Amino acid sequence: MQDEHKTVFVISGLTIAILVVFWQVCGFEFVTYDDYGYVSKNEHISAGLTFENIAWVFTHAHGGNWHPLTGLSHILDCQLFGLNSGWHHLINLVFHIANTLLLFLILKKMTGAFWRSAFVAAVFGLHPAHVESVTWISERKDVLSTLFFLLTIASYVRYVKLRGTGSYLLIVLLFALGLMAKPMLVTLPFVLLLLDYWPLNRMETGPAVKNRWQYFYPLIWEKIPLFILSAVSSIVTLFVQRKVGALADVELIPLTNRIANAVISYGTYIWKLFRPAKLAVFYPYPRVMQPWWQILTVAILLLIITIVVICLGRKYKYLPTGWFWYLGMLLPVIGIVQVGMQSMADRYTYVPFTGLFIILAWGANDLLAKWKYGKIVLWPLSFSVILVLAVLTWLQVSCWRDSINLFGHALSATDGNFVAYNSRGFAYYEIGQFDLAISDYQKALEINAQYGKAYNNLGLVYCKQGHYDIAIQEFNKALEINPKFFEAVNNRGLAYYEKGEFDLAISDYTKALEINPAYDTAYYNRGNAYARGKRLYDLAIADYGKAIELNPRYALCYLNRGNTLCLKGQYDLGILDYNKAIEINPEYPDVYLNKAVACESLGRKNEAIEAYKAFLQYAPPNRAAQIDKVKQKIKQLEQ
Repeated sequence: MQDEHKTVFVISGLTIAILVVFWQVCGFEFVTYDDYGYVSKNEHISAGLTFENIAWVFTHAHGGNWHPLTGLSHILDCQLFGLNSGWHHLINLVFHIANTLLLFLILKKMTGAFWRSAFVAAVFGLHPAHVESVTWISERKDVLSTLFFLLTIASYVRYVKLRGTGSYLLIVLLFALGLMAKPMLVTLPFVLLLLDYWPLNRMETGPAVKNRWQYFYPLIWEKIPLFILSAVSSIVTLFVQRKVGALADVELIPLTNRIANAVISYGTYIWKLFRPAKLAVFYPYPRVMQPWWQILTVAILLLIITIVVICLGRKYKYLPTGWFWYLGMLLPVIGIVQVGMQSMADRYTYVPFTGLFIILAWGANDLLAKWKYGKIVLWPLSFSVILVLAVLTWLQVSCWRDSINLFGHALSATDGNFVAYNSRGFAYYEIGQFDLAISDYQKALEINAQYGKAYNNLGLVYCKQGHYDIAIQEFNKALEINPKFFEAVNNRGLAYYEKGEFDLAISDYTKALEINPAYDTAYYNRGNAYARGKRLYDLAIADYGKAIELNPRYALCYLNRGNTLCLKGQYDLGILDYNKAIEINPEYPDVYLNKAVACESLGRKNEAIEAYKAFLQYAPPNRAAQIDKVKQKIKQLEQ
């Protein structure tokens, strides 16, 4: 078979295999864990392509990071597909397929080893540890940044062959775009140095060379602009994560614990590469540091592997490249600088595992080549590995069908997972199964009594049930743990509001805004308290205006400001706000109803009829009595 035909065969095979294994994601939902904040309930993203939204992703942290390119990709999805989650999943899958094929083509180009490159790409595309990066809509940053990572390497290979300023500038541009998709790529310049060693062989290491550093310095020097980009991205990332509170408090997780967890994580990831079982969306951080003998054992094993790799590195050059690719690419997310509460994450292996896949492919080929029947065994062995991984990956993908299934699986795969209990509780809350939600929140608190989010979520359930005093107690517990928990302060205000204690509600909304002046929801809620509770309409209108300044897509805010303006007799201004709310959400029946009343008050009969008819179009069937009244009103106006 000619090389071109083989290439087409492998590309087709990889594409079909990945589609078969992952296609089920097209029927999956958004999950409550991050997808809401990243896409479905983030009005700056879900509203689609607007100048304001594009400006927002470049000027704001999104999900605790500055990655505007990822934000833009989500905005474009929403513009094209709305909030149809299947399409969002499909775009992630397309990126994953593109990454798999690119990896195959790049390795084939650099090494000339066709089938080994194909094996690495197949394992990359079908390994269960990579499911999280593909099936989680919020992890678009993984698959998108990896696309630019691989394009950067491809451009670098071209630059090594052709040179030229244009070729180099393309490398810089693609790397910058990759960093704007996910800052984890900061170690890419080091990966390029590894590729210089093997397989590009740009470092002279023969015995005749007296001063090997003279070949090494130019390779570092040519990458200085890339190192500068990495440094800038690291500084921006640390600044943003510190500003949004994503960095864990050093006192809460001492450096010794973080180092210990990093050592264990390096070893655990390798274990999961060979035995990808009990994978979970969240791995809780150990409450107690692992036994010293366990940490020391893993550290010694990692050190031994490193020494062996270095010793054998001249003969088997792929060993240092693969091993240090793995160690280096994981370094930004290994937990020395702790972001979030997780001890590790499967998504972090998406790029780093490639180094280990290379070692396995080339190492197995070299080992079996020494055996008489090695070549005969290699083919069925490789196919069996790929088949087993495909089956395991298909099963792992199915765990992401919905939030309840996802976190139920996480609870079966891990111990003491209070975050999974809390997240499943929120999923139950979303579908109105309040007793199950309460049970899960309480289990989360049994594991970690200092987990303020669970207290806050318990309070929300009790508010839904009308138990406002109990809800206030839960919000107070959350605030005892974290007095700056502005969402809990705001939610306590909601409980006071429902009790009719408007002064206390306004006080809490004000406190929430003192903690977070950009909290548009608190302005909206305080506006409601001023308007409905205290009848201070001017103050309410001012607060609605501030919320709209912070969030120009806040349809509810336009509706309530319109209502308040109408209460003051300013129907023309009220109708303008109703029109704006309709522009944002054309299927909101209450806006049409209130607009019809305002138009009727101004004698604009035709506009009132039109608005009443729009209400009938979008009103849910459970509002039958109101629908009948509107029909009668239309008849009266048409007479």
